Amino acid sequence: DLRVSADNTRVMLTSDIFDISKMEDAWFNAYIVRKGSVYSFLVIPDKYKMIYVLYDGLNDSRNPLNYEEGETLYLYDATKRGNSFDGWYSTSSMSSDDKITSPIVAPDYSITLYAKWNPNIYNISYNIPTGVTHTNPSTYTYGTTTTLSDAEKTGYEFLGWYTDDEYINQITEIGSDEIDDKFLYGMFEPKVYSMIYNLNGGVNNDKNPSTYTTDAEVRLYDANRDGY
Repeated sequence: DLRVSADNTRVMLTSDIFDISKMEDAWFNAYIVRKGSVYSFLVIPDKYKMIYVLYDGLNDSRNPLNYEEGETLYLYDATKRGNSFDGWYSTSSMSSDDKITSPIVAPDYSITLYAKWNPNIYNISYNIPTGVTHTNPSTYTYGTTTTLSDAEKTGYEFLGWYTDDEYINQITEIGSDEIDDKFLYGMFEPKVYSMIYNLNGGVNNDKNPSTYTTDAEVRLYDANRDGY
């Protein structure tokens, strides 16, 4: 089947009468050839298509959408959130032998190019006091969720990870759609311990505390006992 252009000078192949695996949707210059009483089309390619498989990426507007045979074609990198572009490939398997090096000389058929992506790896830095231990990673990969474990410090209660030094925005994970390096702040508060007095019949001083924390200096006052 052929579809004729409005000016009757070109046709488009619309079925598999011809080998359209290489010429699909390409316009052709049309010439009528008479063979006895039979008329047939002789088709000469006009423009071929450049088809891009982007896998949710964004193409560069400078990349050609169609071309003529013999043209020098320059290919530009596509972009995709959280990914680095690893080149254009001629097959979906994207093996190293299929990688396309720009520029290319346009062939006499349409081309399908496949964009290859590598997820970005970002750094995670932790702002924590001396003596803190934790098992969280130093990097995370786009497209995966990184769950944050609690940090530990002797004598302190861990209150969470925050993205700001004012401890307002607390997080428990780095989501799969997050990008950029992260700088996290660990929040701690001193644990409160009980102070127990064995007075052996004496009376404690009211000024002596009933609790203490590891970051505070504790002053003790003398107890009293009659006769002592």
